[in-house]
Amino acid sequence: MPGQEIERCVAIGSLGSILGFEEELGYAKNFFGNSPSFSSSVLTLMSNLMIVPAIGPVHPYVLGGVGLIKSHVEFTTASILTTNNNNFGWDLGGGVILLFGGHLGVRGDIRHFHSFQDKVLGSPSATPSSISDGRAPASS
Repeated sequence: MPGQEIERCVAIGSLGSILGFEEELGYAKNFFGNSPSFSSSVLTLMSNLMIVPAIGPVHPYVLGGVGLIKSHVEFTTASILTTNNNNFGWDLGGGVILLFGGHLGVRGDIRHFHSFQDKVLGSPSATPSSISDGRAPASS
């Protein structure tokens, strides 16, 4: 993973007996590294369909979805080059939810994010590439 700091994320959704849906918002500061010459971040807003079989309080799941991947790179030394990119992307992943009672629980998962479009990040002479990242968050 390129990120230098922990990504923060929050999700809200609904679980049925087998299927679920979630809206997830994530933010990673210094995604492309931390340097005195530039700052960077990536924000994700994903809508995911989940396959979540209930096995008592334990719910293993796989998910996939689409949404926004917004990257930001600002070169502060030169103060002349700022790039903001909105990308349409997808994510895939899986994990486990452990429920305490009916509506409160903790989860951990592994996800892979990838943009559909190639974007130029940085200088105009940079080679276009798609944003691709994996992460292993845990949330409650």
